[in-house]
Amino acid sequence: MSAPRVAALDGLDAAQRAAVVATDRIALVRAHVGSGKTTVLVHKLVHLHLVEGVPLDQIAVLTFTTKAAAELHARLDALVGRATRDDERWLMGTFHAVARGLLARALPIERLGYGRDFAVLDDDAHAALIAEVVKARCGRGRWRRRLDELDPDERAHLDAQTAAIRRARNAMSFDDLIEHATTLLGDGAGPRPRWILIDELQDCEPRELTMVMSLRVADCGWFGVGDPLQAIYGWRGGRDGFARAAAQLGGRIHELPFSYRSTRTVLEAARAVLGDQPMTCGAVCAARGDGPPVVVRRHHDPLAEAHYLAARIAELQAAGLARAEIAVLCRLRAQVDVVVELLTARGTPCVARDDTPADAVRVLTLHAAKGLEFRHVFIAGCNRGVLPLELPARQTDPAEERRLLYVGITRARDGVELSYPATPHQFGAHGDPSPLLDRLPAHGVEWHGRGRMTA
Repeated sequence: MSAPRVAALDGLDAAQRAAVVATDRIALVRAHVGSGKTTVLVHKLVHLHLVEGVPLDQIAVLTFTTKAAAELHARLDALVGRATRDDERWLMGTFHAVARGLLARALPIERLGYGRDFAVLDDDAHAALIAEVVKARCGRGRWRRRLDELDPDERAHLDAQTAAIRRARNAMSFDDLIEHATTLLGDGAGPRPRWILIDELQDCEPRELTMVMSLRVADCGWFGVGDPLQAIYGWRGGRDGFARAAAQLGGRIHELPFSYRSTRTVLEAARAVLGDQPMTCGAVCAARGDGPPVVVRRHHDPLAEAHYLAARIAELQAAGLARAEIAVLCRLRAQVDVVVELLTARGTPCVARDDTPADAVRVLTLHAAKGLEFRHVFIAGCNRGVLPLELPARQTDPAEERRLLYVGITRARDGVELSYPATPHQFGAHGDPSPLLDRLPAHGVEWHGRGRMTA
């Protein structure tokens, strides 16, 4: 075996290696948090290419974010020992990017009334197009109110109008990319890869899974990795994509039981908040030691909470942590904006976005933090009414809210601090802690200020 082929398996544990070298044509990998799912996905890709001789341009690899796609490309190049070409990776990227590539270079989009040089409207551009159509129908002064009041028939008519305009202007929305690629693939058009690899399988919406199923032919290999305990996008249709794929495809399920990211203390706290979950998984095994305790703090109000955060971040910096290794997470975007404002006023550089300067603390929603990791994580505003979220106009899934907190806690490698203000300013928040915090284990968790206020 040549040196590159040996190197492709270096550093994998037994469970990771078994998943990579498995000969199953259909295999799903249930990867616990911090267990190396991206490592396994990329090594499977390289193993297929270097060991089994599958050309890269005949392997489709689909993921959900441009950041994840960029990381995949970089790790692929490192493992194969050369810079791979764009034409080799044309089926590797986000679902939308792969759909766009298929439509632009391989599928007969003329059948749908489009030219091959079509444009793609981002969310802002598409929202502007919808506003243009509604204004024309409802009058300039009423369109914002009317958009929220459209009944199903009116909404269907609006969607048909905007779709016609997009086609006339040779432009597609992000949803169009998935829909049109699926339609043409379902008609038997276009090339078919020999293998399909999917990242974050638990987040697959039905329409994304349908597109991938349309891309697949009977002898095509399938390899998906995901963690059902990190399924946090049910509100957009991505509920239980792992189970859905398993039901449709069958195949062998591999387990990655070892978590290399977080300390045992952090993992035990995270697992405790999950409670009973409808999706069953084996127990996660911490590869690291105990580490410091998880801390829960009660503050007087959001101002006191921000004051503490700024002081604590300064302490962590003094102990050698860079600001980029620290994150403050919140359930709601409105909370993020408040934290950024308050921390900035106290002289703590911070930003609310997935690319941050090295000298800034990242402040994100729990959803936006998925896929990231930090040395120390604060989760602010953990009040009843906010976590789990309780809003009259929005029905939330209690199990998914627990998974969301699980995701937030497991962003931390070393330290986790959760806090809640006794006098919250956030709409819908109560002055007592989230009931999910009551699930935290007695061992390895320190409560500060429970029953009293801290400055």
